[in-house]
Amino acid sequence: MLREDYTASDLEELAHKQPHLWPQILHHPACSNELRTWIGERSSRTRNQAKTHVRFGLVVGVGSILFALMVAAMTL
Repeated sequence: MLREDYTASDLEELAHKQPHLWPQILHHPACSNELRTWIGERSSRTRNQAKTHVRFGLVVGVGSILFALMVAAMTL
């Protein structure tokens, strides 16, 4: 839990240095609308990047399995 006496400036500094605190920062009474927007933009970008990495990993994984099955079928 973040201290109640943090200012908007303190929260901005924390947000830049410690993204894992974003949920707590967003609920803090001193969080400015600008900081909320900034965190929201970065949160959605991070989620989209994570989805892309997962999809790419699945494609590579499935491709490797198919290749292994083709090689195995050729040796029969």
